[in-house]
Amino acid sequence: MLGGSVIWAAAKGFIGSPMGRAVLLLVAFLAWTGYQRHDAAQEAVAELRAEINAETAAEHERQLQAVRESAEAARVRATASERRVDAMEAERDEIIQDLRENPDGDCPIPDDVRQRLLRIGS
Repeated sequence: MLGGSVIWAAAKGFIGSPMGRAVLLLVAFLAWTGYQRHDAAQEAVAELRAEINAETAAEHERQLQAVRESAEAARVRATASERRVDAMEAERDEIIQDLRENPDGDCPIPDDVRQRLLRIGS
């Protein structure tokens, strides 16, 4: 207890002196400027995070738009491919129908072509 009262008396005596007041004023000023720096740093961090979030959102939107465009181009190519497949299937069906109409499986050759082919062979 005696030690506590001695320390308190020394602190009271120091604070009461002009040097003690100057030190306390300096400590208070340094604490205030430290608080101001911390506050400014927190504001800067918040602004930077907001900017980063905005840039990230813009990049996500750009990538999403690129994916949409790519999907639309793929859809267009798929539709064109389906049309070509449908046309080829129709042509195949036509050929099959022509072959069914000729039960012997021969293709009709016009007479002039037949005559010309016979002349080539002789």
